[in-house]
Amino acid sequence: MIPMHEDIELILVPAPSDAPPFSSEYQTELREFAKQAGARSQRAFVMDSISGGGGPLGEFIFDNAGTVIVALTSICGIWIRAKYGRKLKLKVGKIVVEANTTEEIELLVKQVKTIQDKSK
Repeated sequence: MIPMHEDIELILVPAPSDAPPFSSEYQTELREFAKQAGARSQRAFVMDSISGGGGPLGEFIFDNAGTVIVALTSICGIWIRAKYGRKLKLKVGKIVVEANTTEEIELLVKQVKTIQDKSK
């Protein structure tokens, strides 16, 4: 049972051919995704050195699974289609699912909504 108010954790898994995680190219993509998605929070890695370094990890947390999951479908689909081999992991409560295609994302959204409807 997935409560409507439960948070969603979304992890963007880069393709093997993606730029390195802390490259300006990849970080720009993560910032754009974050801007469009409207996440409550995102995880970042910071190196403790003079030169600094680090950045967002592609892990986002959203409030209220029931209201944001459908809206995330198109944004996640755009990110996956941008480069072959990308995928995402969606964690709601103790349930973790993975998708490699837009179709899989849409199927996951339908399944989550079905579970939510049954739990009302």
